[in-house]
Amino acid sequence: TPEGALYVLPSDAGRLIAAGRLDMELFNVRRLVEDGRTDDETRELPVIVQFEAASQAAEPQALAASADRLPASARVRALESIGGAGVDLVKDQVSAFWSTVAGEAVRTARAEAPRLSAGVGKIWLSRRVKVALDASVPQIGAPQAWQAGADGTGVTVAVLDTGIDLNHPDVAGKVDATRSFVPGETVSDGHGHGTHVAATVAGTGAASGGARKGVAPGARLAIGKVLSNAGWGEESWLIDG
Repeated sequence: TPEGALYVLPSDAGRLIAAGRLDMELFNVRRLVEDGRTDDETRELPVIVQFEAASQAAEPQALAASADRLPASARVRALESIGGAGVDLVKDQVSAFWSTVAGEAVRTARAEAPRLSAGVGKIWLSRRVKVALDASVPQIGAPQAWQAGADGTGVTVAVLDTGIDLNHPDVAGKVDATRSFVPGETVSDGHGHGTHVAATVAGTGAASGGARKGVAPGARLAIGKVLSNAGWGEESWLIDG
């Protein structure tokens, strides 16, 4: 494509992509390589599976059980907010997964809209997303809001990022809840971006003598770590958070 993507579309996936049942990014070879998904680098491919009949009120255990029943599934993460699950597919077993979820679509008559099988409504690539810096506090008029008496007091803000340094002076004592959604990592911020964003939101400016206060220095914080210490995360981690 003009943007530099390189898609290789299998003939038995084309109609499912056109019908909105299958994410085209699953076949963006350049993205897969850039995200470290080559066979040399990993034995698994992370996908997001949304179930046809599941509601957003579905129990996490039921969603996880539905995903566990799919062939090649490993490290299942229930995503109750979308009625689905994050699933790592074992690459050398993925043909069994494809036969199970796409068998009905492959057999469907051309005149009919193709559908996935095994109760699956749609499948996405769980793409890697990366951190990016934000604009500064004065650009959004925060100082004027403070003068008007609005500084975030009484509000709790959830920050979903790379975690937080609880010992940083600008956020010390301001965090009411923490949880990590990154496998194998605590909520501690080994990257720095999450602490930066949390301080941009509600930092007191203590480390700079008040010169670099956040947007809402009176607010409290709830921290969800959805990006790793390397600065990236999978979309299923973000949805879970």
